[in-house]
Amino acid sequence: MNYMFREEMVAYYKLFNPLGMQFSFIHELGDDTVYNELLFSDKSAQSCFTDLSFFHNVDFHPCLNGKLSVFRNGDVTVCPMMRNEKIGNVLKDSFKQIADKRDYQEYWTYTLDKVDSCQSCSSRYACSDCRAIESSAGGALSSKVYCKQALKESLV
Repeated sequence: MNYMFREEMVAYYKLFNPLGMQFSFIHELGDDTVYNELLFSDKSAQSCFTDLSFFHNVDFHPCLNGKLSVFRNGDVTVCPMMRNEKIGNVLKDSFKQIADKRDYQEYWTYTLDKVDSCQSCSSRYACSDCRAIESSAGGALSSKVYCKQALKESLV
């Protein structure tokens, strides 16, 4: 459903002057041919994966690296969907103090090599992993629930 409202979402978030926007859609192919066509017929959709991102992902998390989310109450997390992973509060500490914290920087360098089910995956440096969704589903930062490759390997 959100795919249909992409232009409205972009217009809304542009009001906040973001440095950039990236869309990621989590979906399964279904019986609805119209839905499937929408997912794969967007001519403007381009892969976010490049040679640079591959080598970046060797040392840094593909999504969490460099991110900072600040909520109205001042709480700071590395992702707006990871509210339980609070790393500071801007009402108590400066951004520099928060960004200098070791636990904050560990999220940035949380490569997929640190996720057990990803260690042997040949696509781990090309993965656009979402720690927020995976940790929410699996109960731990190192969880991997929704990856079909990880599921295949665990069944072998």
